[in-house]
Amino acid sequence: MSRIKRHMTKGVPRFVGKSCIWSIPVFFASICSTVLAQESKPSADDSSPAARDASLVVQLVRDPMAQKELNLDKLQRAKITALVAEVEYPLFLLRDYPADQKQSERNALAEQVEAGLKTTLEQPQRQRLSELLLRAQGYPALVAPPYSEALKLSTSQVDGITKLLKSAREAKVGTPAANVEKQILATLSSEQSDTLAKLAGSPFDFTRVQQVACQAPELRDVERWINTEPLSFAKLKGRVVAVHFWAFGCINCVHNLPHYQDWHRDFADKGLTVLGIHTPETAAERSLDNLAQNVKTRDIQYPVAADMQGANWNAWANHLWPSVYLVDRRGQVRYWWYGELTWQGAHGDEVARKRIIELLAEKAVDAK
Repeated sequence: MSRIKRHMTKGVPRFVGKSCIWSIPVFFASICSTVLAQESKPSADDSSPAARDASLVVQLVRDPMAQKELNLDKLQRAKITALVAEVEYPLFLLRDYPADQKQSERNALAEQVEAGLKTTLEQPQRQRLSELLLRAQGYPALVAPPYSEALKLSTSQVDGITKLLKSAREAKVGTPAANVEKQILATLSSEQSDTLAKLAGSPFDFTRVQQVACQAPELRDVERWINTEPLSFAKLKGRVVAVHFWAFGCINCVHNLPHYQDWHRDFADKGLTVLGIHTPETAAERSLDNLAQNVKTRDIQYPVAADMQGANWNAWANHLWPSVYLVDRRGQVRYWWYGELTWQGAHGDEVARKRIIELLAEKAVDAK
């Protein structure tokens, strides 16, 4: 049964290949290396950065390097930690809905983040955060308010940039983006380029920013554990965990199993736990005995949790088989991939191993 193709017809976002999120977003990396010294800088909505993208705001303000860039004191960091703890999981649950869905929930979270930051950050800090957000969102941010208005883009400019962005999205993975970047900048007047430089502020090295979604939803309502005693993320803290959702009758899931087996073989003694969460769809898959036999037949050595009622599937807001998530030593969801790791020439297996190695290299002391 090919469950990937079935879900593809539903337009599920962030599937495989270049739409996966093994890595952090493409950030503004080269725009405006020199800041024009001016007493006042134009601002694209000083009062409400969160309304543009609450999840991105949260990702930035929770990061130690970004906090250092914002020059946050100890009390401000504590307030932001509390704010992040309140909104990170609801934001994670909304991660795959199209922008035109769940608007009331999105707006409520954006308003909560906005209000929290307004009472926590000083004006210069809010200004710098606004600059970082523009750089983090990249060129797609230019074609929508408030930036399109701040730059005074004409309709033809917006249309032209939109077409260039579309061509960049449709380009093959690994295609250099420099030409598109030059073309976008060429559409701007000298005055608009100066305004953009001021809006973007000074450069910032986003490669130092860790992608963190939320604390991993705790395991629940497992009907049977195979190859292990009952596990929890509390028990697993200090180890990197590769969580994969699967069903033994799903051929796409089966195609991914050798990769998970390899990770278990190569990294288990280095601090990785591979955890298969089996959420069934068919009647045959709902049999615990069938599951146990399948695990034995396929010689799966790592822990498997029988999620027969879908409690964990729902807690993770997962939506298709197979899916895999990487959780760091602190129990935080860092990266994920939907579908076959090598679907249509994708290199998800290679990227996953790289991310696993990176997470294993993070100091264990950070997990405390």
